[in-house]
Amino acid sequence: QIYQFNLYSDVLSSTAVEKIADGGLCFDLGEFSATRILRWEDILDRSRSGSVRDVMVCEPRDEVDLDESQEKLADVSGRLNETEVQLGKMEEKLKEVTGLLNSTQEELGTVRGELGRTEN
Repeated sequence: QIYQFNLYSDVLSSTAVEKIADGGLCFDLGEFSATRILRWEDILDRSRSGSVRDVMVCEPRDEVDLDESQEKLADVSGRLNETEVQLGKMEEKLKEVTGLLNSTQEELGTVRGELGRTEN
């Protein structure tokens, strides 16, 4: 059995080999594409003979990840919009309460002044 067989024009560093190995069977080799001279995808495109059969080892990651990412983005965008609306309402309420507090402080100052004059 052969899977993800690639030939490279350069010797891969131990760090690169470790990264590929740690990535597992479904690792995206895109960052090494410049040095791949024989790609696994090219082998799969060739004609075959004998009892060769395809086996799905990994789901197509790009499609699954893209769909999932788009759903998450739509969800997060919706929540962000709701939060922005709530923030706007809270800012208006804060302005209203601040105005009320300021007028109450002014009124309290006036009442204290009047109270001070009546005590004297």
